[in-house]
Amino acid sequence: MNGARTVREQLASAGRVIRLSAVASGALWWLVVGLGVWLALFLLDNLVHLPAGLRLPLGLTGFALLAVGFARQVLAPALKKFSPERTALALEKHCQVRDNHLINACQFDVQPLGPQERALARRTTVDSVRTLGAMAPGALWKTPSLVKWGIGAAAVLAVWIIYTASFPRQTWNALARYALPL
Repeated sequence: MNGARTVREQLASAGRVIRLSAVASGALWWLVVGLGVWLALFLLDNLVHLPAGLRLPLGLTGFALLAVGFARQVLAPALKKFSPERTALALEKHCQVRDNHLINACQFDVQPLGPQERALARRTTVDSVRTLGAMAPGALWKTPSLVKWGIGAAAVLAVWIIYTASFPRQTWNALARYALPL
């Protein structure tokens, strides 16, 4: 991170990266769960030939799961405000920054200070800029979560492709039965 920018600007930039990471991780989770649930419903319907009266609540439950999952895992992180203060606290916890100097420097940026306090604020700000500059850009991404859910999404998508290519008539038939269950 650039030392010429204020600590608040650096924290705001880091907050955007953290939010983007959370949204990407949530979207991958949503794909895995959504595609997995519908694959299970399609397979179950094709294997057991579910009655129409059971298909309706299962289909509605599947759609509800998709909607709630999207709202919680994708929409909520996308709309969540990451103020510089919230980001500073998250980074201090995640990166084990000692002495709370990120949040302190963030507060010093916006508060009027006396002459004696300015020296402490300057040292804290320099330490914070050094700490933020030392953080690897990838440290803000939820890499393990992104990899895990990315592999899961690729696997479920591959199973869907194989299922659809191997049994196209059954796939379309199950889709039609869930689209118009009664």
